[in-house]
Amino acid sequence: MGGERVNDGEYRPIDAVRAELVIAATNNKKAEYITNQLNGINTLEAAAELFGTEVKTAEGISMSSYRFGAAGVEPAVVGTALALEANTVSAPVKGNNGVYVLSVSDKKVAEGELDTTQEIMQLNMRTSYTIPYQAISLMEEKAEVVDNRARFQ
Repeated sequence: MGGERVNDGEYRPIDAVRAELVIAATNNKKAEYITNQLNGINTLEAAAELFGTEVKTAEGISMSSYRFGAAGVEPAVVGTALALEANTVSAPVKGNNGVYVLSVSDKKVAEGELDTTQEIMQLNMRTSYTIPYQAISLMEEKAEVVDNRARFQ
């Protein structure tokens, strides 16, 4: 079967995950280095100048956001942005794709009461879209379907 190794155990052997671990450890060390370089920096402009980059704006961040502007999926950065007081500069935040220093320029609080009926309708609609995909995925898993399509491209 093309030299593939099947692992029926709970854990994968270290050789199988070594590359992933090296990448994760390298990224953590890079983030630590960048964070140390940013110590004492208290403006976005100074942080950008230190690394030869520019200040970018991510607009419309809210509790339902999972993406942070063009940076991609950054839940830690979105959470920090939501918790940050307006016109203050954050400590460096390690994200999935880099280290970020944030400043919230404008913060708006949603007006009105929570409409539970509307929330329930939205959750039901979202669930109705995802259940078929989850069911197919579960059936494939239980039937032990092996997807070999990538081999034939």
